[in-house]
Amino acid sequence: MRSLWSKRLPRSYPPNLKSPEIFRGLLGSKLRALVEGGLSGAARKKLREIEAKSKTGEKIDFLPRLNIGVRLEREYKGVMHEVDVVEGGFSHQGTTYQSLSEVARAITGGHWSGPRFFGLKGNSS
Repeated sequence: MRSLWSKRLPRSYPPNLKSPEIFRGLLGSKLRALVEGGLSGAARKKLREIEAKSKTGEKIDFLPRLNIGVRLEREYKGVMHEVDVVEGGFSHQGTTYQSLSEVARAITGGHWSGPRFFGLKGNSS
């Protein structure tokens, strides 16, 4: 496999990995990037931002950005709840909340992570 790496990726050296599974996965990833063009410019920019923040200890936000006009839906206890992303927050049943967690709290009556409740992060129950 190292000879295949050297033949197909002549400008880089094969990593010194003991695991053949990891080596194959890395080789496949590199070859796929050659064929398909690799990461988009936006993805490379986001990775540079994450790298810079990690060096300074700044908080890194991995949640998706929600543009104004997006509608989130969640069924809870047999009732479908719709939340619209609006200027300044989130609108639910005529009330605007500053965070998704406030919306989730209004719906459930308990403490919830809003992104988790609406399926944007981790498991929702």
